[in-house]
Amino acid sequence: MSQNPTPAEVDALLRTLVRILAGVAVLALVFTAVNVTLFATDHHIPWPIAVLLDPMVALTLTTVLYADARLAAWGIPPLCSWRSRNGTAGLRARHDCSPLSKA
Repeated sequence: MSQNPTPAEVDALLRTLVRILAGVAVLALVFTAVNVTLFATDHHIPWPIAVLLDPMVALTLTTVLYADARLAAWGIPPLCSWRSRNGTAGLRARHDCSPLSKA
């Protein structure tokens, strides 16, 4: 009873999946922003700064992850990476930066 879905069915499923995941992401961002703001204000950070902390970090992380995914899809290696002597990330890692000309 295996049927191949039509392109319209696949498109509808993907759109539904994106909507659901976007809703979950918004709820997670609100939850995190509220908790970070409350934590910061409890530690005597001024309210205007406390409100901006989580959105700044979230936007930065999202941008870095998006750019890294796009560069990886294009086959471009990262400019900087953390590597240990045996090739895995760890506490005794070294910072390895290479210019674009080496890529």
